[in-house]
Amino acid sequence: MSPKVRFKEYFDHEYSKLYNMAFFEIEKRNSEIINLKDTKNVSFHKTTKIMIMLLYIFYQKISNEIWNFGAKHYLIANKHN
Repeated sequence: MSPKVRFKEYFDHEYSKLYNMAFFEIEKRNSEIINLKDTKNVSFHKTTKIMIMLLYIFYQKISNEIWNFGAKHYLIANKHN
């Protein structure tokens, strides 16, 4: 199997892991915000703003991880050519 094929399979696997991790974190944060709204009597508008901020921060983190992972392994795969 060529390094490029191995890279693609490995990248697909790692990308899926990061994607699933992102959905897990979003669900976890969503539950925390709903609990905050219910227990602290915080308005829906404020909890929505908090959630959007958290999702944006998490999106940036995941995007950076995916970019770094892809760039690193692309260089490794092409090193053999």
